[in-house]
Amino acid sequence: MEAPEVPEGPRQVGWTPWRAMASAADPLESPPHPATATVGRLSASDAIWAAALVYHLNAGIEMSELAMDRATAEELRQFAAASKSTQEDDLARLQQIVDTAGVTATAPEPRIEQMNRVHVETLRSLTGTAFDRHWVTVASGHHMSAAMLTAVAMAGSGSDGGRALQAAVQAGHLRALGRLHQLTGSIPDSAVGGGHDIDG
Repeated sequence: MEAPEVPEGPRQVGWTPWRAMASAADPLESPPHPATATVGRLSASDAIWAAALVYHLNAGIEMSELAMDRATAEELRQFAAASKSTQEDDLARLQQIVDTAGVTATAPEPRIEQMNRVHVETLRSLTGTAFDRHWVTVASGHHMSAAMLTAVAMAGSGSDGGRALQAAVQAGHLRALGRLHQLTGSIPDSAVGGGHDIDG
């Protein structure tokens, strides 16, 4: 597949976290997945957005793998596997844009990186439904951050192709949020099978 046209020239961008906020999206009326979105000439801001999201997606893939290995609920493991696949597809498309543009994504600032590592370490310390409930919370924050980051990029995009791709990526994260909300109601409030809860 021919690579999208993007501006050339090296740049460095940092990853910007966004406060998780509730947002509703109808999964039946969402834009197409990025794999089917038409992408034309992209602007410099589009390439910077792609570079910022590359790190975020890599973190999301790692989290999905944790749930695939440790989650108690079968529905949660299935969701994590589907989420990993979708984010890997998105990552491949965005990495192509980043490589073509010559943009270098940097790791988040130290305090954000530390927070991310704490989330992973906490999840690794949990078992049973305690893990399931905490993973849904962390995963929801991950998908909302990606949706918010993409919403900001859409507002400043200089190309129709960039906005189409961003709309598709954002729709995927909002669909994931909707599904996570559904899964929350199916996870028991108390840990079972010897698991322990971070709440005490």
